Amino acid sequence: MTHLSDQQSDQYELSDTSKAMLALTEQVIDEWTSQVRKVIGEARGLAEPILVDTLPTFYANIAEAVTDSYPREFGGASSTVPMEHGGERARLTGYNAESLIHEYQVFGRAITAVLTKNGVILTEKENRIVVFSIDEAIREAVSSFDLTHAMIRERFVASLTHDLRSPLTAMRMTAELINRKTDSDHIRFLANRLVETSGYMDRLIKTLLDSITADSGEELRLDVTQMKLSEVIDPLREQYLSHVGVTLRYIGEDVTGFWSKESLRRAIDNVVGNAIKYGDEQYPITIRSTTSHGRLILSIHNQGEVIPLADMETIFKVFSRSSSAKSKGTTGWGIGLPFVRAVAESHGGSIAVDSAEGRGTTFTIDIPIDARPFQDQHRRN
Repeated sequence: MTHLSDQQSDQYELSDTSKAMLALTEQVIDEWTSQVRKVIGEARGLAEPILVDTLPTFYANIAEAVTDSYPREFGGASSTVPMEHGGERARLTGYNAESLIHEYQVFGRAITAVLTKNGVILTEKENRIVVFSIDEAIREAVSSFDLTHAMIRERFVASLTHDLRSPLTAMRMTAELINRKTDSDHIRFLANRLVETSGYMDRLIKTLLDSITADSGEELRLDVTQMKLSEVIDPLREQYLSHVGVTLRYIGEDVTGFWSKESLRRAIDNVVGNAIKYGDEQYPITIRSTTSHGRLILSIHNQGEVIPLADMETIFKVFSRSSSAKSKGTTGWGIGLPFVRAVAESHGGSIAVDSAEGRGTTFTIDIPIDARPFQDQHRRN
């Protein structure tokens, strides 16, 4: 029995090679399952129906494509079978993208091994069709795998943050009520600490939501108003005055522009926080601002451990952290810098990183002084 995804296949006369390939379907699948359980750890504990998934249908479609007269150029042509396979791997298994790619590579080798063992010799053209089918399936399956994972992650984060914010709001309101009702300075002090802590937690949740939103390709909706840069820099300088061992310097002009005060403050706060976490406390953290051709160029510099070149893009992806941070066990969620990038891009700008031995690490937020046109464009879209 074959597993063709096209019910009209009996209208076409398949070549002898196609028929021979279809007759060997179970051998190919058996060879593949045997090999894939040996080389892919995530596959070992899967039940056979989950492991095999859509591959018999995909293999049958490849066999069809080998026939010149059959209207299927390659295994995945006019079919979503590879995409469904990638989606199921994301939903039902512990696979990562590398595992998914690897199992398709093993599948290609299993096809070659079984056909060779049974004396089915492919022509150069037929072999190209098999190879191209595997390559295209990898591309489509990985794309679907990533998309499905993103959707699962978004649903999880949305549910989690909703569940967190409800008790957090109740806690903050209770603390504010205690603060108003009590005559005790000590209790009022403790209530204020609760209000501050709950506010910090709420900002973390907002950053998480904003990072997920940006990671899905959406721009942040910003409340852009006219403001001075000092309105976000001065509160941050005061905030970090109480941090032992932290020296925060500011060099530059007090630029007036149209930005989102809250988002820009949170973005700079995230970069400064990273500079404190990973920098050398013997050296100050320096914030510099300048303008050029209608743009604000705001940089935050720290001395200390550099960011490896291979990690310079990774650190801007949600839930991703640099290899050095992971190896040293530094705590973090991998949501701060993705949020900073989202803020910069939603203002019509960008964020860049420069890091090397001897000159430390500098993050540069480069945005238009007037971000209103970019918000107007976002609303039109």
